[in-house]
Amino acid sequence: MVRLEIRRECFEFLKNHMTLTPDHIHVYVESDGELSVEEVVHRIKRFSNNAISEQFPLVMEKFGADFGIWDEAYFVEKIG
Repeated sequence: MVRLEIRRECFEFLKNHMTLTPDHIHVYVESDGELSVEEVVHRIKRFSNNAISEQFPLVMEKFGADFGIWDEAYFVEKIG
């Protein structure tokens, strides 16, 4: 139950800080610097991959069965 609540909170945060496009997403993230950029990206990709896998198993069968739905690449731009 706690895990589900954490996922809901993460989703609520992300939906207010991301823009979806046909072939990629933009996510605005603020960080206190405790985690590296790479770790933040990894966690977002892992969380979203797991959430999509649970809710849409047929999507995962078709597109992400072996490696998940995300490419390893990402772009980072620092503001401020």
